[in-house]
Amino acid sequence: MNDNKTITSILDDSLFIGEISKVKGNYCEVAVSKSTTTRKFTFHGDRYNLSLVKSFVLVVSNFSYFLARINSIEVPDKDRFNLSRQSSDSTQQLLKCILITELDPITFTPEKELLSYPIIRSKVYVADKRIINKFTENLEFTRNSGARTQHLGNMVESGAPINVSFQSLFERHLAIVGSTGSGKSNTAGRLIEELSYSGQRSIIIDPTGEYSNIVDSFNNAIKLTIGEDAFVPVHLLSKLDLVNIFLPSERAQLPKLMAAINSLKTVKALQNDSTVSNLKEFQQYGFSTGELIRTNKDFEPLKSYQASHNIEDLPFDITQLPKQIQNECYYESAFQRQNAPEPTKFGGLDQTTYANCSTLISRIGQYLSDPNFNQVFRAQEDTHGNIKNVAPLFQYIDAFLKDRHEILYINLSKLPEIGKLKEVIVDIISRRFLDAAMDGCFSAPHRPVVMFIDEAHRYLEKVTTNDFDVFTLDSVANVAKEGRKKGLYLCIITQSPKEIPQVILGQIGSVIAHRLTNDREKQTVLSILPANSSFDDQLPFLTPGTAIFSSNYLITSILIKFFQSKANILSSAPKFLKKYSKFIS
Repeated sequence: MNDNKTITSILDDSLFIGEISKVKGNYCEVAVSKSTTTRKFTFHGDRYNLSLVKSFVLVVSNFSYFLARINSIEVPDKDRFNLSRQSSDSTQQLLKCILITELDPITFTPEKELLSYPIIRSKVYVADKRIINKFTENLEFTRNSGARTQHLGNMVESGAPINVSFQSLFERHLAIVGSTGSGKSNTAGRLIEELSYSGQRSIIIDPTGEYSNIVDSFNNAIKLTIGEDAFVPVHLLSKLDLVNIFLPSERAQLPKLMAAINSLKTVKALQNDSTVSNLKEFQQYGFSTGELIRTNKDFEPLKSYQASHNIEDLPFDITQLPKQIQNECYYESAFQRQNAPEPTKFGGLDQTTYANCSTLISRIGQYLSDPNFNQVFRAQEDTHGNIKNVAPLFQYIDAFLKDRHEILYINLSKLPEIGKLKEVIVDIISRRFLDAAMDGCFSAPHRPVVMFIDEAHRYLEKVTTNDFDVFTLDSVANVAKEGRKKGLYLCIITQSPKEIPQVILGQIGSVIAHRLTNDREKQTVLSILPANSSFDDQLPFLTPGTAIFSSNYLITSILIKFFQSKANILSSAPKFLKKYSKFIS
């Protein structure tokens, strides 16, 4: 684009609009003497409509060229009251524009930053489509040599193709926001598809199951549903995980919960140890029934056994947990009639301690009464007593970490709505992957990973409470803060950005904002968009599939119409029929 003929054509008189009348920072005003802004015409085969706000204009200042976007069209204050008396041709108009970038005077490629500004009376032209295409081809500040770009959609204003690299999308984490029906699920689905087509890796945490069809279209994927074909081994949960699930009070209940778990692991060890299982001195503890009873029993055999055996990694039967917590409510030593301590036996039931633990026992019992809860933490048996075809969650994760699969899809739709169970499971998964990232699983020579979390506002730094103590689920926040340095990138998808903690928003470098109508939600998104995005007023009116795309790695924010995902995203609500033939009983 550096020949004189091209320069002459893009500065053709038919493209002339007016002259710069004011410059203030990145903003400028263009004085239009005629009704130029209402003209529609064809130039070099391309159609132009000068009445469109957000259209691009070319500013020529001496030998410098600038690309700007029309932000508003106004009439000067002095002429507003005389509009009805003036013809449209004689009405002066002002275009208020935002300067986007300076263009190289030879190639017309955009410069990476705005170092100079146009002067007063600089001439302004409609931006030729070739200028706009050159701009969109060089939209990113930097692009790694050889990096593949993805054609995600087209610019709304001009139809120019938008091609960006994964680095610009995900390197500083990505947030996809929008109200229900705005197209955010389709956008996320499209990105997942593009990652897979390019041989990149992704993790999908899906609370509703709406992305399952995407995974079905790829062979190199691991697909699981927790509570159906995968369970979470309760003995592998950390102390914090158990606290967040069962919510014990820190002083009175937490020690008894951990003691009960330790006792149930001892039961498993005794049941599997043929050398002691038939000895009378161990049978007194009742472990054959699945519990461990200490009250008024000899403590020396049990204490010696626990001291000499490593039971930390053993599984335990979670269904026995309420009863075992009750068994832990005992006096440390027995008392004879003379009120002297009996040194060889545990004491009897401590009613005070039991009363303090009663709410915890009741809560766990209520959880366990839900069959779906049991399916989350235990391998289930079929009607014939055979273990169903399920595997521990961490076994699936470990298989993915071997770098042979491109998608790990985790469906949470079968999790019961009990307490903060879903939030805790997401926290567990996120911590597992952050640990893997810190161990170098996603750094060179391994491939990086993008972790998609749908309905993310439900999981980020959520707080659990038992009315006495407060616990924070912060693993997703830690991924946002620490993961990208180790090749673990985050894509959060949410309809409620205002519920995303500020510490997370501060880590987000790219935003795809679909339609938002709630004022608080809009303000949250606008707070992380560049100040000169010029799309502030359009968020409530974006059509489905259209979004504002902004990134630290882009020269400016753009309005993009995303392509449709190839898979059918299961996010639509049931449809009303025109007429039902009969009532369904």
